[in-house]
Amino acid sequence: MMWVLTGAAVMGVMLPGYLRLERVEPALAIAICLSTLLIRALSAILAVLVVFFYLPGTTVYEMITQWCWHTVMPALPGHVSFSGHQLGDFAIPLPLIAVAVSVISMIAGLASVAYRLQRWLARESLGEGPCGSTIIPGAGLTLAAAGFPRSRIVVSTGALAALDGAELAAGVEHERGHIVRRHRVVFLLSAICSALARFFPGTRQAADRLAFHIERDADAYALSRRHDRLALAGAICKAALAPGENATAMSLHGGGTVAARVALLLEGPPAAPARRCVARGTAVALVGLVLALSVSVSIAAADGARQLNSAPGSPHCQS
Repeated sequence: MMWVLTGAAVMGVMLPGYLRLERVEPALAIAICLSTLLIRALSAILAVLVVFFYLPGTTVYEMITQWCWHTVMPALPGHVSFSGHQLGDFAIPLPLIAVAVSVISMIAGLASVAYRLQRWLARESLGEGPCGSTIIPGAGLTLAAAGFPRSRIVVSTGALAALDGAELAAGVEHERGHIVRRHRVVFLLSAICSALARFFPGTRQAADRLAFHIERDADAYALSRRHDRLALAGAICKAALAPGENATAMSLHGGGTVAARVALLLEGPPAAPARRCVARGTAVALVGLVLALSVSVSIAAADGARQLNSAPGSPHCQS
């Protein structure tokens, strides 16, 4: 069963990379990308549990750790009571500690950024802006959904000067889409999964793909509110080219995804029925795999804890 889940997890992580998810609905692409990150995170947890609970009971572990220092180096003077089992007892918790430190540092970093951002907004806010936004000072073009868990749309004075009426309205609606569609929660889940699976190759790229489709979803929300495609594309391009943006906010241009997003905006809705069917099937399979891995992690944790409580202590070197 474990090998089946492992193979399925590998396929679940690799398969979405071969699908052109930019040609399906953003919400569906988000579900697929988030599922791959969840699979990575659950696989990392499962691997840590296997090492922590089950590895010490294997024959291979016994063969590797069944030695004592004074038998390996008999020529050294004196007696040193140190064995391979003691070294194994020290090494076994290291993956668990590494994952815990990664997650804790990520949560502490996000909490620090959110706290500083809220204080900065409370101190620098100039009042209410257009379309229910908050105006902040700054010559740079800042148009963003800022704050967590209570987000607000912030618009810099530089953005008011740089964007025309249609571009400003479309950009504000894009940021409102982040708030309405709970993208902050998705980003938080992505950050936690990335911290858990930080040591797996490709995790950063998977998180970047998810961020790209989140921006696409906010674009789609703005278009659903009957804003012009060209106006939104213009606002995105201006935000990407403008200097001095506040890096702590979820910005309009969405990092390095500008060219692809603008191209998709200008091409129109990606309606390919066959591709959509494949993507939906992939999403269902990945969600099923996430549920299976979640159950496996729960079973492994409970069974491992029972084995740990009933296991005898590690043997020590005898004089």
